[in-house]
Amino acid sequence: MRLTKLAAMLCAAVLFVPQIPADAAGRGFTNTASVAPYDDGSYQNSDDGMYITGFTGEIPADLVIPEIFEGLPVVGIADDAFFPGPGMKTVTFPKTLLTIGRSSFQCCYDLQKISMNEGLISIGESAFEQCKLLTNVTIPTTVESLGDYAFRICNGLKTISLPEKGALKTIGKGTFEHCSSLTDVTIPASVSYIGPYAFGNCTALKSITILNPECTIDSGKQTISNETSGVAKAYYRGVIRGYCGSTAEEYAKKNDYLFEPLDPEHTTTTARPAHVFEEQGFICDNIKAAEIRIIGTTDDLPEDVVIPTMLRGIMVNAVASMQDGADRIKSVVIPESVTDLYIDAFCKMKKLESITFLNPETFIPESQRTICNGTDAFDPYYNGVIRGYAGSTAQKYAEKYGLKFEELPPVQSGTTPIITTGPGESSQSGTTTTTTVASNPAFDADGTCLLDGIRYRNQGSYVEVIGYINTQLSIKTKVKSEVGGLPVSVIAPGAFAEVKGVQEITIPISVTMIGSGAFRCCPDLRNLVIMNPGCGFTGEPSMICNSQEGENYNYIGVVSGFEGSNIEGYCTLYHRFFNKLTITTGDLNFDGYITIEDAQDALNAYVNELAGNRSELIGQQITAGDINHDGAVTAEDAQFILQYYTEKSIAQNPITWDDLLKK
Repeated sequence: MRLTKLAAMLCAAVLFVPQIPADAAGRGFTNTASVAPYDDGSYQNSDDGMYITGFTGEIPADLVIPEIFEGLPVVGIADDAFFPGPGMKTVTFPKTLLTIGRSSFQCCYDLQKISMNEGLISIGESAFEQCKLLTNVTIPTTVESLGDYAFRICNGLKTISLPEKGALKTIGKGTFEHCSSLTDVTIPASVSYIGPYAFGNCTALKSITILNPECTIDSGKQTISNETSGVAKAYYRGVIRGYCGSTAEEYAKKNDYLFEPLDPEHTTTTARPAHVFEEQGFICDNIKAAEIRIIGTTDDLPEDVVIPTMLRGIMVNAVASMQDGADRIKSVVIPESVTDLYIDAFCKMKKLESITFLNPETFIPESQRTICNGTDAFDPYYNGVIRGYAGSTAQKYAEKYGLKFEELPPVQSGTTPIITTGPGESSQSGTTTTTTVASNPAFDADGTCLLDGIRYRNQGSYVEVIGYINTQLSIKTKVKSEVGGLPVSVIAPGAFAEVKGVQEITIPISVTMIGSGAFRCCPDLRNLVIMNPGCGFTGEPSMICNSQEGENYNYIGVVSGFEGSNIEGYCTLYHRFFNKLTITTGDLNFDGYITIEDAQDALNAYVNELAGNRSELIGQQITAGDINHDGAVTAEDAQFILQYYTEKSIAQNPITWDDLLKK
């Protein structure tokens, strides 16, 4: 049962204390003698002891509940007893206490510490809900149940210690919902039930271990989630750990969450969910459309590892664990794309000698286990060096834990750090070099060119969009797919930020990566068209918006893309209106027209495949270009497209595709 209307009103009111005899209130406490609660919250007569119902006068900052009151042991805290309890900072419970009642400390906004006693049996519904300053809670071994919403919206709660060998059986509905600071939880083997929303909306939660292989877990995605906005929009980026064949594994599979077996010798590759894959020696997951997280390594990695910026065309933005390489990896270079490390990301890597951060703002958890060679008497240690830029999070981390830090030289204007990952390539950890860009007549001496108001930069093997000249852009702006014979593959961070007067921007299929804030605060933008369904992003709400109000990024337009694309996932996550593009027969470049360019694209793809090269067409292009429905785009299809264009656009003949095929 949730909070009553009267109780809700009391959150903003002073504590109500009933009239009691003066001798019973001698120490400030009020009480009800000889009562014990039924399961439904009502009371029955009992000779077991006293229930504290409140406190007269101002509640002390450090509240100590007495063991004996009026000659009887204090066995319980009554419902709503200290609700809302302003000014109370700590509470110590007596060894006689058996139960903490419903909403007994709810809305105690100043409460920072609770010391619960061995012997306590139950913690009631909403008992500590909205105690936002609580940071650490240890549940005694004797507690059998945690009530519904018992610690809900305890935003500051960083750790919850559940007894390894205790009596705890039940974690109720929403018990830790909205505990936004909670990162890691271990559910002991004694727990047989985890209720709905128990760990819902725990935005920082990265791992939850469930030790009872037969624990009943409410099947909803919201039960364990980082964000919940309706069933379909709930997601969890962390890992669920449990035994093979357990209900934890079953829950993870059902909700497409990452599962890590506690008994890996019994697992099979079939246990791996669809969003987990291996590539270039890394084990990754792709839970959110715009992000890839490294969760492990394979034996294919060398001793000197450079983490790639992108895998499968999507930005690598986080490292959860590299411990699989603990016995061989000596150095690691972390690119600018990585914005987050998880605790234990580089834990117990015995041979690690250096780790280099190219992003000065990468989040590094404040734990010595994040980067270490091992532990000495349970204390982590690291004998290597940390490299990064002056003032970076890497430097702050090194200084906090007394580790060796080497400062990287600042990147010179116009240069780009090289990160090599291909076969036979090498890298030097901690060094910053510049790319050598071959001369190309399409570009100026500085390697850039301006076309239709968009500024492009030659990056050697690809072209990057780096900016614009507002007065030269059209209302409907299209980024070119090729400049100087090179594919336009990247939209740089902030490339179109704050552009004015442009209502529609089309990003071609050639683009595989869009940087942070690329379309930030574009007041007139109403349609952003992303043609490549596999295009990756850095994934933040500010990437596409019309305006910013505080921490909110507002966008009133639509984002157009293909069904199942990464951009659709982005729109779902950040509540952008998504417009599904339709496939039009013959329109390979999806510009809304069937032209000679489409026929040329079809022919080029055919010639490329004849030469033994991999097709450059994505699935939607093949569907659009396969005119004769033989399962491939060939020279015959190119001929059909050219003929259709000639008949429709030049001869003005209202011909159909069926008419052409019948000929």
